[in-house]
Parts: sequence; C-alpha cells; structure tokens
Amino acid sequence: MRRNKYTIIACFIILCAVLLRLFLITYNWPTTDSEEGTMGLEALHIAFRGEHPIYLYGQNYMGVGEAYLGAVAFHLFGASVFSLRLGMLLLFLLFLIFVYLLGKLLYGEKVACIALLLMVGGAENVLTPEMKAVGGAVETLTFGALTLFLASWLALNSVKEVPIKAQLLWRRRFAYGGWGLAAGLGLWSHLLVVPFILASAVLLAFFCFHDLRRRNGLFMFSGFIVGISPLIIYNITSPIADNTFAVFIGLHNTVYPNAPTGVVLWLKQLSGTFLYTLPIATGLPQIISNTVLPFYSGLQLQFLPSILLYGLWSLGYMALLAVSSWQSVKHLYSIWQQYKATKAIELSKKRELALYASQFTLLISGWLTILSYMTSVTSAQRPWSFRYLVSLMIVLPALIAPLVKGQGWRFSVKLKAKEVLVVSLLTMILVVPTIGTLQSFSALSNGNVLMRQQDELVRTLANLGVTKIY
Repeated sequence: MRRNKYTIIACFIILCAVLLRLFLITYNWPTTDSEEGTMGLEALHIAFRGEHPIYLYGQNYMGVGEAYLGAVAFHLFGASVFSLRLGMLLLFLLFLIFVYLLGKLLYGEKVACIALLLMVGGAENVLTPEMKAVGGAVETLTFGALTLFLASWLALNSVKEVPIKAQLLWRRRFAYGGWGLAAGLGLWSHLLVVPFILASAVLLAFFCFHDLRRRNGLFMFSGFIVGISPLIIYNITSPIADNTFAVFIGLHNTVYPNAPTGVVLWLKQLSGTFLYTLPIATGLPQIISNTVLPFYSGLQLQFLPSILLYGLWSLGYMALLAVSSWQSVKHLYSIWQQYKATKAIELSKKRELALYASQFTLLISGWLTILSYMTSVTSAQRPWSFRYLVSLMIVLPALIAPLVKGQGWRFSVKLKAKEVLVVSLLTMILVVPTIGTLQSFSALSNGNVLMRQQDELVRTLANLGVTKIY
C-alpha cells in the first residue's frame, strides 16, 4: 500500500471524476443541441441501418468515433442522449489514465496526481467538451496524451546498457503499434491533435530511429494504417480539392464575412486569445461576453476588472509554460555543453537527455496549439470556440511541475516568501475548478427541462402522424 499509494490516490481521483460526469449526464447536463443530434443520428444509422459514415454529416474533417461508440451503447442500453454520452465517458476515462501515466513518467507521481485533481471538476466550458458528443474534443485528449506517453516511454527505454530482453522487445513493438494506431485515429478524429503527433514523431525519430528500421517500424506503420484507414478511404473517394491537407489549411485560414485584416486582425487575435479563449478554456468561468473586449467594441469601464482578471490568468498560464520550458531547455543545453567538451555522454546523462527531451516535446505541443489558434482568423472572429484549445489539458502536468518539484517545502511557522507564493498559487489553481463546478451544478435542472419539452414534442408529432421534418 505504501509503495503504490500514489497509484491508489490516482485511481480514487479518476473514479471521482468519472462518477461526477456520470451524475451530470444522468441529469441531461449539459443540454443537448443539433450538433449532438447529428452525432446521435449517425449512431442510429450505424446501429440499425448498417451504415458506415466517415465524418460528421455535412463536414469533411471530423471523424465520428463517438457515433460508433454510441451505436454500441444503443444496442446495450437503448437509444438516448445518455447512451450516446457513455462513449464520451469511456474516452475521458482513458484520457485520465494516459495523462496520469504521462505525468508520472515525466514529472513524478505527485505532480501527476495534482494534475488529475485539477481535472475532476471544472466550469461549464471545460466540462461540456468532455461530455457532449459533438466530435473531436475528447478524442484529441485521449489520442494526444497516448501518443506523447508512448513516444516518451519508448525514448526513455531506448537507453540501455545491455541488449533488450525478449519480453521488453515485444512491449516496445506493441508500443510502436499503439503509437501508430493512436496517431491514425487521432488524425481521423480531429486535426487539433496534429501538434501532439508531430512533436512525438520528432521525439521518436531522434531517439528511436535505429529501432524503427527493424520490425518495430512495421508495427508502427501497420497500426497507423489501421487507425487512419477511414481518412484514406475519404481521400481516395473525394475530389482532390477537398483532400485532408486542403481541409486543414482551409480550416486554419477560414474567411469570415466582414473579418478585419492587417493590424486590426492581429490585435483582435491577441485580445480574443489571451483575454477570452485561453482563460475560459483552461478553467476560469465565463463572466463576460467577447463583445466587451478591447478592439471588439469601445472600452466599457464596468467590465475592466473582469478583463484584467482574464488577462492576469493568461499571463500566469504563459509564465508557467515559459518557466517549465526554460527548465527543460536549460537541462538540455547543459548536457549538450558536456557532450561538446568530452565528445561523449554518460549513460545516466543519456537517460536525462531522453527525459528532458520528452518534457520539452510535451511543452512544444502546448506552444504549437496556442500559436496555431492565435494565428487563425477564428481567434479574432469566434473567440467563443473554446474547444479548439481543449488539448491544453494534456500539458497540465508540465505547468504544475515548477510549482511542485524541487521546492523543498517545509510546512512550519517560518515559511519562506517563495514557498508562500507557491502554496498560494496552487491553492488558487485548485479553488478555481471547484467554483466552476458549483456554477455548473446551479444549471443542473436545465437539461431535464429541455428533455421533457423534447419528449412532449416527439409524442405530439407521433400522435399527429408526422414522420418527416424538413
């Protein structure tokens, strides 16, 4: 029990997070909408009509793994919004397991447990993408965390004094196959996972290149082909102008009517990203509309405190991201300096090199996610698209690490100023999701009200013999 205490704590935290979401979907929260209705229709068609759609109806870039999971749930529990969301619950459970393993591998068990604790609850805009079956969000979390974990594990285990034993050899082959499968499924599900796949692929290429030239490469390639097969089928059967790469570029360069250009666009992108989307996507409750932001409308003094709060939150977030990145770069540079001086690296230093490179890979994924969103027109014109930054949850262990590791806390009467600051920051970071969760509970009755209205509508249409709606 003592040896595995952090694993037991992690299991308890994961159980609490899953039970909370199960409780919420039992009460039909968050309220459903037409996007989720579309996913439900696809699940019905898969379950009872034998159809095999690739993307969400009317789109050409978002996979429908949630619909296939929903089809299974419909057979087991009947067709309902609750059954459809059980697949989301399963994916989120897997994400929590993968992000714990990733955090434990790179930063230690304590950091991983604190990161999990921050994910138990959250504000409405954090919980909704995790529970609502509208495609892409939870798959990005699950496959992004899995690709980074497997790539980091493979990189760390590539440094060995003796030849790899047969048992570990097969583990590595399954890990390569798992990385390929997760990367393929992730790319099919949503292109938001691209930064994590690219960064982890570079890590594998650097540390495991010789390994990949053997059968391991075949395992990875096979897994990737299986995972990405729906996307391959789509590209074979669709016009060249609508291929995946064209869609990806088009999404990033989406043109909106009356969208600003030049300096005005740049200013709105910065304002929308750091004064609205980033703070709300990473945990702060939504207390203002984007219409009151600088460069969106004239400055209104009554909203200035809220705007400053969002700005300070983003500043703190970026500061933690920068500090963690600097620590990884500093260690990598130190090892590089030693190599330049001696033209050799000790085995222990090689392991450290793999560890810090894996940490930097995780952080680079976060930087790329923010940069990709900030440079898109969406950040200026639709800053309420919070789910485009949902993958930043994967980076949470890296943000917590500077506050937890190496601080040497001593909880006595004479606390140093630095330790007081660290404890205060951690307390604030833990309190914010709690406040958001309580706000979410306050809207719990809305889901049941809407479902009763929809049930009444369905009964009325059935009594009138109305079977088609245009």
